[in-house]
Amino acid sequence: KLRTCLCSWIFSTSYQYNTSSIIYEGNKQIEEDGFYDKLSSDYLFLKTDYGLSNNLTFSLATGYHIRKALHIKDEDSTNSSSGFGDLIFLPRYSLYNTLNNSIRTEITLGIGLKIPIGSHNDSIEIVPNVWELIPPTIQLSTGGNDLIIYSSFLKNNNKKKIRFFVNTLYIKKGYNSLNDKFGDYASLSLYTGKSFLDNWGITLQIKGEWVGKLS
Repeated sequence: KLRTCLCSWIFSTSYQYNTSSIIYEGNKQIEEDGFYDKLSSDYLFLKTDYGLSNNLTFSLATGYHIRKALHIKDEDSTNSSSGFGDLIFLPRYSLYNTLNNSIRTEITLGIGLKIPIGSHNDSIEIVPNVWELIPPTIQLSTGGNDLIIYSSFLKNNNKKKIRFFVNTLYIKKGYNSLNDKFGDYASLSLYTGKSFLDNWGITLQIKGEWVGKLS
């Protein structure tokens, strides 16, 4: 018998540049007397999705920190790092997928892992033969193995070219070799959009986030 292979590959990449002069130590914002005055980062994100079937997709992603830097106040110097951060493996399965009168409805669930491949305990020499860990903010990884739980709901009207999308993400953080555990993370994102012509459209996003405490 002949069989049709529905397998497909999707490769994607994105670049992010971030900078901020608001720096926290724990839950307290560092004021004017702080040692650092600015954080900046250049980040390249790489991702590939492999569709094993119409319902099952394997996703593998990683990120390369071109430069993560904390700028020292009143000095022309920084503490910085660069390199790969984490490897993210997130299989997703479409629990419900139907098309009815040009309206597509889909519910997807994903469960995966974030595995650290970058360092979380790099240090610098502050005086001869005295070393100190660089701040966690500019370490390449948190160093813990994290559990990722993802879900999404899609409603797409192909005829009217209107779509509504909701996704949730929860990351259960793990302890690293320093016995530190970064706060768990949760987010809820709502998207609605409409397409115009063949290649143009507009999308509105509302996103809420929660981050637990460091322990």
